[in-house]
Amino acid sequence: MARRLPLVFLVCASAFYAPSPGQVRADVGPDDAVEDGGAGDTSPGGNTKDLDAESAADTGPSEPLLGEGEEGEPDALEALETELPPLPVAADADLDELEVAEPVAPAPRTPERDIRRLLRPEASILQARNRLDRNLMERGQVLVAQQTLERRLTVDLAEKTERFAESSAALEAERQRVRVRLALLGRSRSTPVLSDLLRATGFGAFETIRNAREVLAHADKLRIEAYRQQLFRWRTQEADLERRGRNLERTRRAITYLEQELSWDREERTALEAAVVREPEFYAAYAHEVEKLDEVVAAKLAELAALVPADRRRMFFEETLGGLAAPIRNSDVAGRFGTRAYKGTTSKWRGAHFIPLRPPKEGKTEVRAIYWGWVAWTGWIQGLGQVIILDHTMGYWSLYGHLSRIDVPLGEKVKSGLSLGMMGATESFFGERLYLELRKGGVAIDPVPWIRF
Repeated sequence: MARRLPLVFLVCASAFYAPSPGQVRADVGPDDAVEDGGAGDTSPGGNTKDLDAESAADTGPSEPLLGEGEEGEPDALEALETELPPLPVAADADLDELEVAEPVAPAPRTPERDIRRLLRPEASILQARNRLDRNLMERGQVLVAQQTLERRLTVDLAEKTERFAESSAALEAERQRVRVRLALLGRSRSTPVLSDLLRATGFGAFETIRNAREVLAHADKLRIEAYRQQLFRWRTQEADLERRGRNLERTRRAITYLEQELSWDREERTALEAAVVREPEFYAAYAHEVEKLDEVVAAKLAELAALVPADRRRMFFEETLGGLAAPIRNSDVAGRFGTRAYKGTTSKWRGAHFIPLRPPKEGKTEVRAIYWGWVAWTGWIQGLGQVIILDHTMGYWSLYGHLSRIDVPLGEKVKSGLSLGMMGATESFFGERLYLELRKGGVAIDPVPWIRF
């Protein structure tokens, strides 16, 4: 027969081992974790309500967990004169740190109506065309970069969504286990100390029972803490997924806006080309501006001449009259040097236009150096588009305009017939063609007699 413990000892032990009002919360979390549930209660809205609330206090604002909570928580000319913004986001940006800015919808433009305003005295047809071509080139480059970024974001979001689904499933499984442990812990904490004392065969057995309960309570406390950390990581992952989805949505809207801007640019360019080609007043204004290009080119050559090294080897350019390489293979002259008449307007040109006799097989026509020389300058000249200038020494220069692409670096020595780039239509109102100037001491001379066709 088991030895009975003294009554005084039972009363003292009960007072000593009885949990204080806040002891359960201090050890394992919520002090009312099992208020409404029992050991087997694992219902979705059961005994982890306070656990989730306390976890939220530790890890940030309270949020619904795994589905809990409420559902659903200028006109054209002004645009031309505006500098393009820098590239919104690089195509190779770090997606883990990327935050795409909210794109701004472009102001509506009406190309056909606004082009008519270029006939104002203060307006410049060449400036408008220069800005349109540069917009098309630069916006086109931005569009390619944004499309590359969109593909990366799409793949990345799909991968991160799959991982988040796995994390959500793991979190829900752990949540169910924690709910069960909280229910058991609540029952254990609610067991009267006197009950353990009465079941114990002695003081040693009583201590063993109480120690076992404390060990289990500590283990549950560690599990709950691990769950809180897992919940924090899940919420961080959820916010990160939202950021990636937001980046993709904003990038797609930026692409849509860019495509709209490019469409308007093309419409304006087409309308401007048609006006210059078909309407006398537009062509007259255009021809008047073209004649002023002589001063622009002469000033550029004077600037370049001052930079020519004194020891640059002389080339025998002037001995090659009638023997220079054609700037385009199998070409014809579409517009000659000197006075030209069109739509009742006469204008003076300091160069000649060349076109191929037959369309190229690969879609692009190669532009070649007419003679040996050095690449003195590459860039844009308003009215001539993308330009290359070659120094042939002894005051001789050749200029190649309307290029779509430049393939030679600044300062490189080129030989006769070497490819410089591709013919294009940059700032050309009459389609793809090459504009060639030949100058001696800054003064334009007719290039056609110098070329061997």
